[in-house]
Amino acid sequence: MYRSDVAYVVNSTPKYYYLLGPHFALLETYAKGLLWPTYIGSEAPELLGDLEATCIKLDKADSGFWESRVATVEALPEEIKYVLPMQEDFLLERKVDADELENILEYMDKNESVLSARLMPCPGPVSSVEVLRGWSELSERDTYLFVFQATLWRREAYVSYLKAVIREAKKIYVGLDEPSWSKIAVNENLAENIEGRKIFLRLFPGKRHLCWIRSSKRSNAVYDSIWPYRPTAVVKGVFQPWAAELLKREDLDTYTKNPIKFHT
Repeated sequence: MYRSDVAYVVNSTPKYYYLLGPHFALLETYAKGLLWPTYIGSEAPELLGDLEATCIKLDKADSGFWESRVATVEALPEEIKYVLPMQEDFLLERKVDADELENILEYMDKNESVLSARLMPCPGPVSSVEVLRGWSELSERDTYLFVFQATLWRREAYVSYLKAVIREAKKIYVGLDEPSWSKIAVNENLAENIEGRKIFLRLFPGKRHLCWIRSSKRSNAVYDSIWPYRPTAVVKGVFQPWAAELLKREDLDTYTKNPIKFHT
């Protein structure tokens, strides 16, 4: 599936560089037909080594969790219309549904009011009413309107939301220096919590955000999605046992020889 106007974007820091090798190896295995330009945004790309992605070097001022995502997407070529932001520890475990990816992109091409499409229903939408086969629309009934799970975004909408979150964080944590307010705001998950929800509703009146309908409440229902992975391989800085098993299964366990803190 070739699209020159869709970018696959991963932001990373040296602490998690060890995940980029397996991340892109699994992308090559389970998304073979996905011929989109890929990018890595980081403050130290010279340490990345040989990866099949274009590296975007970020200034130190743009190395914060949200700021790095904004700076990376803003640095993309002008022709990029959509972005699929991804975290290093979202490790594909099964084949992506290229047909459904193509369908939702065609739908978004024809419907300018649709700003995003959540590929990983974690969580899924409250409504099960289909607006397109397999897809429902998020509404005020949904607790989580923005999530960091795999979601296709119109480039401008994604950037505008994160910028709005940053502005709100500066108001809430006024008086704190940048490292302090940024760390607290990220730890409190401002982008996804109730404050972020208010920002989302205020910023996108009359716009539409779709979500793949979750097949069931079972934890392994995440595999019944367009972009099947288990959120997430690193929890509170700890590399999870199932992720180590995944890398071993895929003959990628040489990456675990890096100094990783494993859960025991």
